[in-house]
Amino acid sequence: MNPMKLLVAALFLLGAAPFAAAQQSASPLSKGEYVARAGDCIACHSIPGGKPFAGGLKMGTPLGAIYSTNITPDKDTGIGNYSLEDFDRAVRGGVAKDGHRLYPAMPYPSYAKISDDDDVLGLDLRGWRTL
Repeated sequence: MNPMKLLVAALFLLGAAPFAAAQQSASPLSKGEYVARAGDCIACHSIPGGKPFAGGLKMGTPLGAIYSTNITPDKDTGIGNYSLEDFDRAVRGGVAKDGHRLYPAMPYPSYAKISDDDDVLGLDLRGWRTL
């Protein structure tokens, strides 16, 4: 590996270590918030000046434009009626609660690899509903 890339990777890991340690003792709310921030969910699920996570962002893809969905905990317009299993299936499997495929948006390759306990940072996904 290029020495510069190795240095950058080492600095990143050293800089992330205190955050990982702090998250291990955090409440499910802050764990869920941490996962949402680390995954940068707000970038795709919010429009400039709009409500965070309310969706509506237009994104161009090779298959045409897609619009992000509302992932707020609202039970009528968001994912408030999703169980953890529904959420997991959407994020890691690319299948919505009603069974339709979320491709090309999901499964996002990096999210498909997150484990329930998020082994790398010692997090779990049980706090996702409280965002």
